[in-house]
Amino acid sequence: MTTPTVDPTTLRLDGKRALITGATKGIGADIAVTLARAGADLILSGRNKVELDEAAATLSREHGTRVATVVADLADTDGPEALARAAAGAFDGLDILINNAGISYPIRFSTSTPSSTTPC
Repeated sequence: MTTPTVDPTTLRLDGKRALITGATKGIGADIAVTLARAGADLILSGRNKVELDEAAATLSREHGTRVATVVADLADTDGPEALARAAAGAFDGLDILINNAGISYPIRFSTSTPSSTTPC
């Protein structure tokens, strides 16, 4: 994780509950650090339980924030609904959604269907 340049004294999110998808790498990981520094409780989501658990432990230890994790693959048909239920239940609701999960398939979005976006 890189060090964000946001001054945590100017951004306060104490008591807010934030769900971050794609939270273990890149932009998602940096957003998680920024929100943790600002005092938010975090629900981290991604596909890799080990990476989620490591990120949660680091954020909790370094920033004293509550962190829950949800393993979810948002490319799966049932993934988004399962994530929404688990995330909303983690801290009894949500205030912030950072929809950062990304997938890339070599097809046009306008002609895609759920069955055409399975990993190659």
